[in-house]
Amino acid sequence: MSKKTIITILLISGGGVLIVAVILAFVSMESGAGQPVPAPRTVNFDSDSADATVQSGEVISIQLQQVRNAGITVVASTEVITTESAGKTAVGVVETNAYRDVPLGPVSQSRVIGISVELGQQVKAGQILARMESRDFANAQATFITARSELDSARISAERAVKIAGIGNDSRKSFEEARRDSLKAKALLDQASALRDRSERLFGIGAVSRQSLDEATRNLIAAKAEFEEALRRSEREAALLEINDASRSRIEESERRLRAAEGQYSEARRRLAIYGLTDSQISGLKNLQGLLTDYPLRAPIDGEVTLRSLNIGELIEEGRTVLRVTDLDSVWVVGQFAENELSQIRLGAATGIARQFGGEILASGRVTYISPSLNPSTRTTQVRVEIPNDRRSVQIGSYVRIILNAGDGSKRSVPAVPDSAVQILKGDNVVFVQKSETEFEVRSVKPGRLSNGLVPILEGLSMGEKVVSQGSFLLRAEYLKRFQ
Repeated sequence: MSKKTIITILLISGGGVLIVAVILAFVSMESGAGQPVPAPRTVNFDSDSADATVQSGEVISIQLQQVRNAGITVVASTEVITTESAGKTAVGVVETNAYRDVPLGPVSQSRVIGISVELGQQVKAGQILARMESRDFANAQATFITARSELDSARISAERAVKIAGIGNDSRKSFEEARRDSLKAKALLDQASALRDRSERLFGIGAVSRQSLDEATRNLIAAKAEFEEALRRSEREAALLEINDASRSRIEESERRLRAAEGQYSEARRRLAIYGLTDSQISGLKNLQGLLTDYPLRAPIDGEVTLRSLNIGELIEEGRTVLRVTDLDSVWVVGQFAENELSQIRLGAATGIARQFGGEILASGRVTYISPSLNPSTRTTQVRVEIPNDRRSVQIGSYVRIILNAGDGSKRSVPAVPDSAVQILKGDNVVFVQKSETEFEVRSVKPGRLSNGLVPILEGLSMGEKVVSQGSFLLRAEYLKRFQ
């Protein structure tokens, strides 16, 4: 209540009475005065105790004056008709798809000399995002030119050794053995290549993990190396088939040099490819006078620039992430499901994603991961859902509802409350049910989709029960004070 103080000062002057009224009004700052403030439902007040769960059924008692000061308003739940089923729901957080989120940074200590993208810009795979200059880049080019020169020299030496070698008879056994080995290695290479292609297709639809794809890739690389070695040996044995023993040593020495030169050349070329040079740019490096002055940072995938942390002239250390390209057409929603619900959740199960406080289904997806570990404090397990997001229906970091087992579409009556009555407390949807003028029960509920300002309560509330619709901030604070 406001207070008003009126001070009347009487001044007597010259036989008359002059009345001067000075009115000073001020509003007292009593605790709880002012308009009721609804509790913000998207703020996590208990971030330091994220492992705790809501103690549903606990009763909070406060003084009657506190109820009035906080502006607590209660309404009785009404009846609505819905086709929704309680099913299995959980609050989820939208995250980027880690398989489609690629960080970028300099290969070595570099200085930024050009930036061609802005934060939020859509880019294509291979597009140049920034240009860098580096002393190590210049050294890598010089190393490549030297390696190529050594390779050319080694090839000439090997060819000369074969030409001038005396021809004689030698054992055909080594040649036949090398030939069989090369054929066997070729078959293994074909098999590994087919397996790698299959794993890549399955990974693209989420049927296999990144680990399986990486293993198939490693097997393919190993099989290719074995085949190339077997092929070189077969060709060498064919050439040596009729070379006499006196010339064999000279030829093998030249071939060892050639193999070493090939390895150094391949490594130098690979290093330049890491710097982002194309095959034509690498092949165009003929001499030291033609060295490139800078190298590009290219987009590895189609997507959106979600990080831009560099400026012209800035010196950046190797390993620092300065750009990030994310494909937001597919995102993850991660939620926690109770231990007793896990038996009904399966990989590949269809799900719906809705806004945290009701509303229409935003997107449909499938369960792609169920954690094998159970949180010992909350007795919940992490479940990940992958959903398409090409229409940008959800934002990274936003809270949504994960809905499993959407029901058969049959109609039923359920209680409904104003959307302001449903709060998020420790990750759970709750309402405060009035038990008396000064007692309120914390009740976990499963809300449905918001419609005309009302949220159907699919589970946890009975028809006609009274819930707090305004002023629940005090009740939230009291609850957290007691159960933090």
